[in-house]
Amino acid sequence: MRNAPARRGTVLGCIALIIGSGVTLVSLAGPWTIAFYAGSALTGLGLGSTLGAAMRTLSLLPAHSERGEFFASVYVVGYLAFSVPAIIAGICVVHAGLVKTTVGYGLGISLLALVAAANALRPARRGASDRAQGHDNRTLAGADGERLRGELLAEKLLDPAA
Repeated sequence: MRNAPARRGTVLGCIALIIGSGVTLVSLAGPWTIAFYAGSALTGLGLGSTLGAAMRTLSLLPAHSERGEFFASVYVVGYLAFSVPAIIAGICVVHAGLVKTTVGYGLGISLLALVAAANALRPARRGASDRAQGHDNRTLAGADGERLRGELLAEKLLDPAA
């Protein structure tokens, strides 16, 4: 998946997240340890694929001089995206129990992965302001031109037909 286009990596990763979460949740209904580990491994592969695709897409957006700042903020948002649901799940375990919380968490992951896959399958569009102003990689100079070239490259990653 490392060399696959970002769109394909996102969609396949989301599919793996949905199937892996489903297998993991089904394994809770009985003593199916192998299914639990297989579902967890598939979910992990899906997470790795979507994260790699997202990083490939995001790496093209900032100017070279802004990449450090940009990825520092991306990682802060990423850590929050993982820690806040885990804290909420920890609170829910006390009130609803471990199995119900696990099922809710797994369904939430599947729903978010479904939304992300649907979003990745949508055709990419250029921003209306760029089209209206006629900007392309030849008309902007400096950091703005570099940023626009990055946006155009990211658009190509997400929509190879563009």
